[in-house]
Amino acid sequence: MKTKYLALLVAGVIIAGTVFLSSQGKVTEQKKAPSGELAGEVSTSAPAGAGRELFKDYPAPDFYINSDGKTTTLSELGGKKIFINFWNTWCPPCKEEMPDLNRLYLENKGKAEFLFINITAQEKTTEEVTGFLKDKKLQLPVYLDRDAGVAQLYGVRSIPTTVVLGPGGKVLYAQPGLLTYEQAAELIK
Repeated sequence: MKTKYLALLVAGVIIAGTVFLSSQGKVTEQKKAPSGELAGEVSTSAPAGAGRELFKDYPAPDFYINSDGKTTTLSELGGKKIFINFWNTWCPPCKEEMPDLNRLYLENKGKAEFLFINITAQEKTTEEVTGFLKDKKLQLPVYLDRDAGVAQLYGVRSIPTTVVLGPGGKVLYAQPGLLTYEQAAELIK
């Protein structure tokens, strides 16, 4: 089982590297995703960091962000706070917090960068993700973590998990659990 997972991870890393090398562009502006549409995908070229913990004031691990055929890295999004939320469609607390996080995003998208990362390796199909977004009328920028490599790199052990980075890329907050609008708004002040 571990060999199969390792083979899938290596294949994901090779694909991510190929995508990066073939499309070296930058995402300059984050767009509002219409209901039911995905913003893009995330991946990492480093081996999965299972068991990794994020510590306050330490630099966040970098990863690739592919959107609209352009690839950038998390570190290139600097200059603003970055709000990252790891979630799944089948997770009850994720479902509960999504309307509040959608509101947070819509009201603050110019003040911070937002990455709502669906751990797609734990979904049955990507259609479940797009269907969920459409059914709930969510306009969040959702990125697919197809091999769960970014979630592992960030040491995500339960969902939802939220990570907030400062403008310099250092971890300000990294905790699992449901957030209300008020709690999330405090994190990006």
